[in-house]
Amino acid sequence: MNLRGPSTNGLDIGELSRLEVEHRRSIWQRVDKIRQTSGGDKIFLLQVAPQIGVRITRLLAGTRKMTAAEARSGTRRADTIAIGGTYGTGARNPGFAIPYGAMVPRKIDNILAAGRCLDVDTPMVEDMRLIATCLLTGHAAGAAAALAVQDKCRPRDVELTRLRQLLLEQGAYLG
Repeated sequence: MNLRGPSTNGLDIGELSRLEVEHRRSIWQRVDKIRQTSGGDKIFLLQVAPQIGVRITRLLAGTRKMTAAEARSGTRRADTIAIGGTYGTGARNPGFAIPYGAMVPRKIDNILAAGRCLDVDTPMVEDMRLIATCLLTGHAAGAAAALAVQDKCRPRDVELTRLRQLLLEQGAYLG
């Protein structure tokens, strides 16, 4: 049983504890309901997760927020550092462009974010949390960090054309 809980504060221990109890109660109610169906009398619960899983808590406040509307539009901009996509690529689904600014903190220098914490709107969270997207943004962050060191500049000041060229040389697909 995959339980999707309400959107809540995943940093509030009281709320997490309440959800933990609520979800475990729900699991047992579902098992009991299945047991009451024809042939379900031998159903038993083998295992549950040791604790509730929270998929998202904090996101970066970046220099550029990636929105679902932009992602679904198929637009490719000069700041694209990766192409993500959960359902494959091709003419019908070209994937979505991930902008460099979604990795660059608005107020803090000399750091880049990658993976699940990028600056995205709520509808994009599910796409950004996937391992493949984390891998793509991690690759871009590593390449950008290397260029920042090489050019003796802050990551926010990395020349995007050079970053994109480096990523292409390393086999990245940028659309």
